[in-house]
Amino acid sequence: MCRCHQPGAWARLDCLPMAPLPLFVLIALVNVAFLLALAAGQMESGWSQRLTLLALVIAQLLAIVFVILAVFGHGSNVLQLVSIVGTFLAIPSAIGLVYLEYALVGRRKSFRRAMRESLWPGRYGVFKPFSWWP
Repeated sequence: MCRCHQPGAWARLDCLPMAPLPLFVLIALVNVAFLLALAAGQMESGWSQRLTLLALVIAQLLAIVFVILAVFGHGSNVLQLVSIVGTFLAIPSAIGLVYLEYALVGRRKSFRRAMRESLWPGRYGVFKPFSWWP
């Protein structure tokens, strides 16, 4: 075990290269969630939408569990700080990453339409939070 991961120890400089790892994992989980929401909005069948939304809920739960473990785990203070800051940066970073993925495969023009049609699970069923987007 690295010295910076011992309980009660402050982060040390030799562990700083591992500090962005929780941020990258969190952005990857949120990216998968966005891609699943976009896919659910484009599907026509009810069962395929339900299965995609189930996978979306699982990805969101994994992201929440990851943040809880990173913040309240026995990691260093730097890892905890990166996890907290990463929670606020993950969604804008994931939207940018999904846009870049759309641009890489040549579907950049359909990105706005896909975001408007994306389906997200909510308290009272499925809703489209980006339907206001021009």
